[in-house]
Amino acid sequence: MEQAKCKSGITISMEEAFRLYGSHPLAQDMIRRLYMYVDEKVHPGALLYSMLCDKLVDSMITANGTERMVLPNVIDFIVNYLPSDSRGSNELVGKWLGQKAAEVKKEIEEDVDEDATPENENKIQEGESEVDVIDPRLHQFPQRTIEDTDGRIKTDI
Repeated sequence: MEQAKCKSGITISMEEAFRLYGSHPLAQDMIRRLYMYVDEKVHPGALLYSMLCDKLVDSMITANGTERMVLPNVIDFIVNYLPSDSRGSNELVGKWLGQKAAEVKKEIEEDVDEDATPENENKIQEGESEVDVIDPRLHQFPQRTIEDTDGRIKTDI
């Protein structure tokens, strides 16, 4: 019987994954990071990255004692429930993470294009920075300036 995919690309709910593989809080944290890796294409960290790339010797070297204890469960979860094109080698993991980078770049370009109105173009020509025009929320917090011992001014956000 084929399992239906959950909302994420993983074929099991997080609650069920915790029940089957997450008896230790560290295993639950690793499983959460794997969901973020699959759903949001967030880099999972060195240990999980080596596990995703099937570099189990590197995983054992990277892991501390507690992490070594949960490795078998997390590896079993990866093998049985993560999409096959998201794991298995450096190339597959890099491609999986690269898809997100391409998606984010496209979204940013689309947002900039939507904000590129004649009014905004005039503001940019009058001396405002493009960031101020496109998204003024980026500058909503006041900046403090601090002078260091050499007399140079530093900006502290």
